[in-house]
Amino acid sequence: MDGAGGEGGVGTRLWCARLTLSDFRNHASTTLTVDARPVCLFGPNGAGKTNILEALTTLAPGRGLRGASAADLASAGGAQGRERLWTVAAAFQVDRESTQLGVGMEQVVEGIVEVTVTATVTTKIEDKVVFLVEAKQAGIF
Repeated sequence: MDGAGGEGGVGTRLWCARLTLSDFRNHASTTLTVDARPVCLFGPNGAGKTNILEALTTLAPGRGLRGASAADLASAGGAQGRERLWTVAAAFQVDRESTQLGVGMEQVVEGIVEVTVTATVTTKIEDKVVFLVEAKQAGIF
C-alpha cells in the first residue's frame, strides 16, 4: 500500500514478503516468497487459495477468516503423532523495517498442546540490521 507519512513525505510500502505454512489445512509444507507487487492466487477448487488467505488472517487479532478453532486449522494427515499440530509464519516489510510473525499449535509434552504467537521486529539503519523487539505469548490447551 502506498501512503503518506513516510520520512520526508515519501510513501510507505507494506507487504508480506514471505509466508510459510506447515501442516495448515491442505498445505503440508508451503512457502510463498513475493515482492511488493500485487499477488493473484489462482487454481482449481480445493487447491488451497482460500487457506493461504486464512493463514494470513491467523496472524491478526481474532479467529481468522473462517473463525475456526486452532485445532481445526491442522492438516488432516500430518506426520505421525502430529495430526493436530500446525504453524504459520510470515515476514512483513514496511520500507526498511522487517517484522516476522508466527503462530502455531505445538505439542509441549504428551497430552499438552500449546498455541504460541511470536513476533520479531528488525530495521535497517545505515544498511545494518538492528534487532528491535521480540515477543512471545503462549496459551496451554
